[in-house]
Amino acid sequence: MPIAVRIEAIYPEDPDAVFRSALRYDELAEAMADIAAYEGLPPGEAREGQTFDVIVTMWGRMKNPPHTIHVAARDDAARLLESREHSDMIARWDHRLQVVADRQGARWIDEITIDAGWRTIGAAMFATYVYKTRHKKRNALKIDWSRRKVA
Repeated sequence: MPIAVRIEAIYPEDPDAVFRSALRYDELAEAMADIAAYEGLPPGEAREGQTFDVIVTMWGRMKNPPHTIHVAARDDAARLLESREHSDMIARWDHRLQVVADRQGARWIDEITIDAGWRTIGAAMFATYVYKTRHKKRNALKIDWSRRKVA
């Protein structure tokens, strides 16, 4: 059964600036530098319709099989980005990222739906760790998270 992971992070910056940052692949690589190295990230920003494969090496040792990322939607007015992702080990990793205005500046919301068969629970725990770590590295003021099973 799939599991949905939700991470909310508060930033003191303008929501449009936070969203523009979220679109950049180099920013992703920088936020993950202590955890993962990416081979195959394209230059620039996420573009709707873009599909590419990345190889992620965790902690400098654990090289994962290619992970396919398809940018399914990008709506700058709504500050929304959606991707459909998968690999040999993960059948479904759907990521919905949205940045909304918050009284403190911006609220960055990541919603990830994961289906990895018997690996789903571990993958959801790993996703929680990774996304929380990314937001800590980005100096979020506050980070909340939840996980739930979905049909």
